[in-house]
Amino acid sequence: MSQLQDIALHPSPHNHHPKHKHCSCHDSNTSPYAWPWYPYLENIQPCKHQHEKQFKTQLHHLLYQDNPYLVSGYRKLPIQSIKKCIYSIFTLHNETLNIWTHLLPAFYFSYLIVYCTWQAYEFGKDRADIFISLFYYTSAALIYYLSAFYHVFRMNSESAYHFCLICDLRGIISMFSGSNIWCAYFMLKGFDRVATVMTSISFAGYFYLWFWIPHMVKRRLSNRRTLYFGIFSTLGLVCMFVRLFLQFEYIFQPALEGKLSFLDLLMNTLFGNEISIISNDTAINNDTMQMILQLLNFNQLLFRKIILRSFSLLAFAMVIRVLKFPEKFFPYTFDIVGASHQLFHSIVALSPILNHLDLWESYIENDQFSLHHDLLEMVKF
Repeated sequence: MSQLQDIALHPSPHNHHPKHKHCSCHDSNTSPYAWPWYPYLENIQPCKHQHEKQFKTQLHHLLYQDNPYLVSGYRKLPIQSIKKCIYSIFTLHNETLNIWTHLLPAFYFSYLIVYCTWQAYEFGKDRADIFISLFYYTSAALIYYLSAFYHVFRMNSESAYHFCLICDLRGIISMFSGSNIWCAYFMLKGFDRVATVMTSISFAGYFYLWFWIPHMVKRRLSNRRTLYFGIFSTLGLVCMFVRLFLQFEYIFQPALEGKLSFLDLLMNTLFGNEISIISNDTAINNDTMQMILQLLNFNQLLFRKIILRSFSLLAFAMVIRVLKFPEKFFPYTFDIVGASHQLFHSIVALSPILNHLDLWESYIENDQFSLHHDLLEMVKF
């Protein structure tokens, strides 16, 4: 007699939350639910046998390890049917919002790939600009399609779970890489050699993580994954500070004859502190003055609305995910709608969408990224 059969015949006493109506942890509904619900749903709460947690399958155990507080609303495991997985996209279960909070941004960025490419050609933008923008929007669409793929098919089987997780994580680093390369190209425009170095670093990190991810999934090195992904995602922030340093050395120092300190420039960018020496310096011609003021304002836009907002949203989303809020504190209440992973996706998806809305108009109508090149030419003379 197998261990699971022994547990079924001689169950050990274990406690359930009051909202968990059935005694058997692994029972699903015996008659199918009507649409919009997925026909068969089950819980993955383990049975306790001799002080050990017992799971119906290894897939149940993997999902429990992912989030021990998200217990109900699972599609009956394992699904073992591609058709049922696809059908589940249009039904209610605890992955429905996870799927659609990825599919909708994926559709949006797919639209942007076509629309922004066409608009850039209409405005006669540089082909390299168009290619980098296309690369970024494609990487953004890719991450959301792969993450949706992960949530749709990961419960099909244990092997599907691992394969889909690898696809999901590779999509994440593709998005990071697209963002990093976009930052290196546009933020460091006019400083081409430095931009090439930053782009090379991004590609090196990308390929390392690409080949490391299967090893991480096999050994479930989640903490190391968070560390590596966190470091890789900060390359855009590094580009921002490199941008400020290069501006200081090659634009502000020559134009202001060494009267501006790097700390003044940094405080202006981070906190909007006024740089009085610029407005009071009569030696600078009016055109150069206006371009310098535009550059300072654009630096503030890049840092506050792009860098700071992106990292703030990511940090807030990570806190929710790590705390497993709200399902940890309100069991069985938010399993279908409002679980931590669903909130995490919704918050994180806001960042690239808001970045596009803030930056595309600045680029397409008044290419402020080219201020570097123009000012460098003016400072030389």
